[in-house]
Amino acid sequence: MSEPLPERADVRQLRIQAKELLRALQNGDQSADGLDPAKVKLADAQRLIARKYGFSSWPKLVDQVETPALLEQFQNAVHSGDAAALETLLKSMPNLRKHINDPIFSFDSPAIVPASRNPRAKEIVPILIRYGADPNQRTGWWAGGFGALDHADDEVTDLLLNLGAKFDVWSAASHGRVDVLRQLLDQDPSLVNAPGGDGMRPLHFAANAETAEFLIERGADLEQRDVDHEGTPIQYQVQRPEVLRVLLAHGAKPDVFTAVALDDPDLLRQILKDDPKAIDARVGQGEFVTKKSNGGHIYAYTAGPTMTPHQFAAKLGHQKVEAVLLEHAAPARRLLVAALREDAKEVDAILAAHPDAGRDMGPDARALADAAQEGRAEAVRLLLKAGVDPTAPGMDSGSALHTACWFGYIDVVRLLVDRVPLDLCDAVHGSPPLGWTAHGSQWCRNPKGDYVAVARLLLEKGADPTAPANKFGVSMLDQAGKREDVKAVLREFGAS
Repeated sequence: MSEPLPERADVRQLRIQAKELLRALQNGDQSADGLDPAKVKLADAQRLIARKYGFSSWPKLVDQVETPALLEQFQNAVHSGDAAALETLLKSMPNLRKHINDPIFSFDSPAIVPASRNPRAKEIVPILIRYGADPNQRTGWWAGGFGALDHADDEVTDLLLNLGAKFDVWSAASHGRVDVLRQLLDQDPSLVNAPGGDGMRPLHFAANAETAEFLIERGADLEQRDVDHEGTPIQYQVQRPEVLRVLLAHGAKPDVFTAVALDDPDLLRQILKDDPKAIDARVGQGEFVTKKSNGGHIYAYTAGPTMTPHQFAAKLGHQKVEAVLLEHAAPARRLLVAALREDAKEVDAILAAHPDAGRDMGPDARALADAAQEGRAEAVRLLLKAGVDPTAPGMDSGSALHTACWFGYIDVVRLLVDRVPLDLCDAVHGSPPLGWTAHGSQWCRNPKGDYVAVARLLLEKGADPTAPANKFGVSMLDQAGKREDVKAVLREFGAS
């Protein structure tokens, strides 16, 4: 009967075991059926070790043990865009190459998809393809797979095309290639409403007004929702005013965020006339939630999580629609808008007339955590000045401090560190701000974040480096994963 592999088995230790077994067999200290001690070889001992652990051959055992570590190195090289490390791995490790198209990255992606969006894509994409990566492979995401061309920039797109990638209706739409779309739809007209990544149709991807116009002429469904984020094309296109206007001209149904995105006060007044409650709309509530998916409505990504029309107008600087919205707004909402607009004089004026307005924000208090999430230090400062609760929950129920720590925004953390208890744990992960810092340093990896500085500040202010990093009891050091710079600071303050 075979034995299970040790939990942290490594090939070096297995080779030692094989050599020790070989000596034992040669010396007669151990026997094996059919093996002559005088003729036994290392390969025989290796085969016996493999069978001991339930493998038919030594190469299969080595592959099983090496693969997880190799895949982790491979993932790190792709994520970091380290062309030299990637080349060395793929050149020296034949076993790794057979996994080059495996869906081992986020969202069940093969390496070529995240590599195509990497800042160093032009260096690492050719290496991947040279060693067997399929430039046309799509992710295995349940709602619909994405391809490398879908979100690649123009230079990387040209590179991919030269290396064998081919446009499909979704990538052609996302790059505004009406010429390619015409060819594809002439061959198969049904593709105009075919589901692609996240279940998006080509119209969801349309890069510009010309592309949208062409797809609509070919029969694109104006109200078809995608699968994962359950958004219509007009909701997906909220960041492209020229596309919004085409969709509206052809009869697409707008909502309050459409009017704000266009800074169109007449459209906004009509929407509010038809539905007065639309002024209280919030992403993540009412019609702006997903009903069949837990992916969250598309506005959570294109506008912002928990975004209100007032916040969206302030974020975009759209003063015409903002004026219409403020006609209907309570003092607390006007204070929120002024703070998000970073208008210190208006904040002071509203507080002078309504000193408690900031303490009466209700669900809008989340705006503080959302501003922290975006690294908006001045907006955070003004919201704190207004009296907004600094512990109000935001992303994953964390406070503004938790959120700023996750993204590594040191300027925001400085504003919050004395206002939020450092042992306050969020309700979802059971993690204090230091835990969010450690985890964010490894997994968020915000390029604008300074996780070392954030960790040091929290520790200097009294955060406990020996406290559990989450509700499962994971240590702070383990939570920081491979971030040795963050782990060094944790150890400096007593983590072990």
